[in-house]
Order: sequence, then C-alpha cells, then structure tokens
Amino acid sequence: MKQSSSRRQFIKGTLGAIGATITARLSQLFPEVQPILAQVDKEAVSAIQSAMQLEAGELYGEFLLLQEGFPLPTFVKHPQLGPPVICGVGRANPHLTGYGTLYSTVEEVAASVDFPVYTFADLPVELRPTGGSVIRYNTGQVYAASVTFERFNNEVNLWETAFSIWMETGFVRPYPLWSSKPIEPDGPFIALEKTDSLPTPGIRIRTPGGQNFYWIQGGILYIIEQELGSLLSQNVQGELIGTLVQVP
Repeated sequence: MKQSSSRRQFIKGTLGAIGATITARLSQLFPEVQPILAQVDKEAVSAIQSAMQLEAGELYGEFLLLQEGFPLPTFVKHPQLGPPVICGVGRANPHLTGYGTLYSTVEEVAASVDFPVYTFADLPVELRPTGGSVIRYNTGQVYAASVTFERFNNEVNLWETAFSIWMETGFVRPYPLWSSKPIEPDGPFIALEKTDSLPTPGIRIRTPGGQNFYWIQGGILYIIEQELGSLLSQNVQGELIGTLVQVP
C-alpha cells in the first residue's frame, strides 16, 4: 500500500513535466492514476512538456531512452517473475527454478513457443542458422527464447557464432536503454537511434564491432545482438534486417 501511495505521489508531482504521449503511456501502465491525470491542468502540461525529456530521457513507444548515469525512474514497472535459475554452478545449494532446452533448427524453436519467432529470408553464403534454445520456468511457462546464426571465419576455417535473436517475455516496462559518451576522444560510445526498419518501431545501437537492434511486439522484447568479435560488417547486418521474416 505504501509503495502504491509513493508511486502515485511521484506521478502526481511529475505530471507537469510530461507531454501528452507520456501521459497516455502512464495511464496505460498505471490505471489507478487516471483520476489524477483527469485533474492535471492541460495548459501546465504543455508549458513544460519537454522538462522531463531533458532531465530523465524520452519515452519512445515502449522504450525509455535515458542519458548516461541517470537512475531508473520509479514509474518503471518490473516483471512479476524474474529470470529463472537454470544453472547451479557456483551455488552451494542451488534451487533451480527453470530449465533450458536446445533445438537444432529455427523452426523447432518457433513450434515450441506461442509468440512470433524471426529469422532471415536471405542469408549470405558466409552465414547459416544454427537452431536455438528456450528457457522455461519449472511450471513450463516460457521466460525467453533465442535463435542463433553462425559466420564462417575464413581465417581459421571454422564456423563461429555471429549474432542471435533474443526474445524475452518478462522485462522492465517501459524498457530502459542508456546512451553513453566516449571516455576518451574518438573512443567507443553508445548512441540510441530510432529506426522503422524493424517489425515495429525500435532502437538501433551502433557498437565498435557492429550494431544491435531492439523492438517490442505483442508483449515480447526482441533483441538482435551481435557477438563481440564476430567481424560481421554493419553493411551486411543492415542488409539482413531488410530480410527479417517470421518463421512460418
């Protein structure tokens, strides 16, 4: 009860810094604040609409884009269930709350979950799909799934993991992403770029070795994550995004 009251006070105190889009999002996240929203002076809201965005970040769809070092705002909603414990290594008396299952094909992964799984319609010759995995709670409820893709490394004449598509059911909402500035001149940094090249409006993060993509669809968080050192160029990965399709 105390937590609910504190949350209501925070929202009431910061509504003046929230634009119409953010206000609507808060109403969806927290139905109990709708009476408060109805009392907010519209003129006051529009007058300082950008204040929260300048201080805390920006709500973009179901993402919360934050600047480096900014703490997680209190209006963020955490999932009821955290990640399951599926490995007892390093634990004295592990209490495993979940398990993982490996699949040899992308199609098998898609058949084992009740949400869309994505792959690519046109892979270059140096890439191949290599199946994936599903992580479940002991109850059988799916926590996350992934499909992986390998790249043929001509230098060592071996296949190695290049990137994966991660799908998660339980995540913080709105999902926070932080930007960062370079520590030294011309050093690596994290820039959050909006993109409409994904199944739903999402975020692209360029990295020193490539780029990662994020989107949320039907209550599922999707992440295309490139493996560090995979040497997959941004041009190749950008072309792949254009062939992203659901597994039948």
